[in-house]
Amino acid sequence: MGSILAPVLMKVGMPTPSKILYLFYGKFCHQFAFRSWFLFGEQAFYPLENQNKTLDTSTYEEMFGAAPDDLMTARILLGSDRAGYKVAICQRDLAMYEGLLFFGLIFSIMKKRIPKISLFFWIAGGLVPLGMDGSLQFLSKSIQINSFPWLYESTPLMRTLTGAIFGFFSGWYLLTSIEQSFRIASDKPTNEETE
Repeated sequence: MGSILAPVLMKVGMPTPSKILYLFYGKFCHQFAFRSWFLFGEQAFYPLENQNKTLDTSTYEEMFGAAPDDLMTARILLGSDRAGYKVAICQRDLAMYEGLLFFGLIFSIMKKRIPKISLFFWIAGGLVPLGMDGSLQFLSKSIQINSFPWLYESTPLMRTLTGAIFGFFSGWYLLTSIEQSFRIASDKPTNEETE
């Protein structure tokens, strides 16, 4: 919630509490502007120029005049009145929390009717898609070739999709495991009952 409150506070002219929120969330997320959602601006996101081949949008470089390899600028850039202000966590992290929240709501309504999933199912369904997208993006950045400094940059849709799937499956695995543990613990007889 605070990650979305940060751009709202910037928009209403309260930069000090907003920057505190950005600083706090910066401990848990890279906050790169070209991988973040923006609120109250011309666009919802500003992709890197090489990612913008099929999108009819302003790029990160055009909007902010920043170089794509200047990651410190991409991290500390908060936005502007024209561009809007970035959410304090990246697209993928926001989607993870939303996926977890969505499953939590389903779980609270359905209670014990949702079966526990195996660790394998959580890894295959939740971790593998996220890992593939994130790893390809990381490796392409690490293997910078002069003519292709970014071989693969994930799209906002892919980051959101893989993040939401991971959050949903994580909630499914964790909440049902916790619920099962409590059920097993409550079914065990106490010392008084066994004597």
